[in-house]
Amino acid sequence: PEALGLIERIPPDVIVMDAAACNGEGLAWTQRLKADPATCDIPVIMLAPTGDELDALAEPESAVDECLAKPIRDRELLLRVRSAARLRQHRGELRDNRGLRGEQARMWGALVDFCRSVAKAVDLDAVLEQIVTTAAEMTCSRRVSLMLPDESEQFLTIAKAIGFDDETTAGVRVPIGDAVAGQAYASGRPITSADNDGPPTCRPAYHGKSFVSMPIVSTMLNTTHQRVGVLNITHRYGDQPFQDWELEFINLLGNVAGSAIDDILWRRARESLLKLERDLQLARQIQQSTFPSRLPVLRGFQIDAWTEPAEETGGDTYDVIGYQQDADGRPILVSADQADRAVLLLADATGHGIGPALSVTQVRAMLRMAVRMQPELTKIARHMNEQLYADLPQGRFITAWLGELDATDNTLTSLSAGQAPIIRYDAARDTLDVLAANAMPFGIVADLDITITDHIPMNAGDIFAVISDGVFEATDHAGRQFGTDRVIDLIPRHRHESPTQILAALREAVAKFTNGAPAADDRTAIIVKRMQR
Repeated sequence: PEALGLIERIPPDVIVMDAAACNGEGLAWTQRLKADPATCDIPVIMLAPTGDELDALAEPESAVDECLAKPIRDRELLLRVRSAARLRQHRGELRDNRGLRGEQARMWGALVDFCRSVAKAVDLDAVLEQIVTTAAEMTCSRRVSLMLPDESEQFLTIAKAIGFDDETTAGVRVPIGDAVAGQAYASGRPITSADNDGPPTCRPAYHGKSFVSMPIVSTMLNTTHQRVGVLNITHRYGDQPFQDWELEFINLLGNVAGSAIDDILWRRARESLLKLERDLQLARQIQQSTFPSRLPVLRGFQIDAWTEPAEETGGDTYDVIGYQQDADGRPILVSADQADRAVLLLADATGHGIGPALSVTQVRAMLRMAVRMQPELTKIARHMNEQLYADLPQGRFITAWLGELDATDNTLTSLSAGQAPIIRYDAARDTLDVLAANAMPFGIVADLDITITDHIPMNAGDIFAVISDGVFEATDHAGRQFGTDRVIDLIPRHRHESPTQILAALREAVAKFTNGAPAADDRTAIIVKRMQR
């Protein structure tokens, strides 16, 4: 009885019992052992005399696994004990395998459900919540945190967690390459409780036997392995270390999770890009609509203009505002009808794109408002500069040329705020002059000192050309610039042609020179020509 009492505490592989033991209660003890779940799987070999007693032990209700008749032969007993021990081992393996298969089936089920739930997910927060929930369910853990890199790509922060309060979650900020999560993310390898024997700098700070920091990797289309974040799992029920097969399941979850996160972020980026493209197209349409569809007609003059942005929107603009004066001398703007006078504009903001496009569009709007109020050209320029100085960020400015063409006396008033060179061709003398700017660009200083020279007479055949630096600085594949000299050489050669033909020749020359090289800056030009009598 004392030995049988130790069985639960020290379970043997096999029990060999004499039927006459325990005062003849051996059979009762055997039945008691088989009825106890803790000892029911231990094989029992019963020794009994030959005859009726042996036949009784062989009955199923006796709960005896093997019966041996006395006297016992040593070799036979040894073989029976070995067979019984192997039987128990086999039963244990079957039981463990059944338990393992059941646990694996449970994990597969959780993983499949997760895959189904994120297959069509569009909300990132919902996917993150599903990831930590599935990880906790699969591993039977009380604490799970999902860490993602911040915008600087220098630190990991907790994006979603289970088992942590909000204050703790918000305060975690792990440098990449440091601590457990940072090491796992940087190395791309999981860190578990088994790594406690590693170098001190890599030892996990967690207490307990059950934790893992598993890198989350995106393997979309199996083309790249993009690190996405880290999945930390701790405080497992029973505090049992993670087995290799369990880490494989967690890694599978991490790969699916990483691909799901990467897919949503990619879709977000694509949607943002498409929205940006739509916005750029709209901005381009708005800017293009500010350019005159038809230029006003001034008696005795031909005018044409052209602009080509380097991007969807450009930092260059132009305008030709035709007007007539009523009986009281007030200007009446005309779009495509006969006009007596016109105010011309070419403006070039630093840079190109949406920001500069907004700036030059503002310049055009201010000019049109000013023309309606009929101030002098110098006053217009001063007021525009004051407003741009107040509006533009530091380091930004706008070069601009303002001109006023008067068809009643055939003169052109020119004002250049940093816009140069300006080219004037004198047909009577067959000479070409390069004019400098009258003042600094708009937006640099609050008070702009502006001086306008005498009105420039426009005689028959004279040409006045204002061209932005995007033309002069156009480069070929070797990095050489188109330059001023090529423009100076081109205009006299086409002096007998219309402004439209001169612009076409200029554009063709630039295109031939650059040979398809992308434009680094916006290109704009205005050509004014006094017609031959």
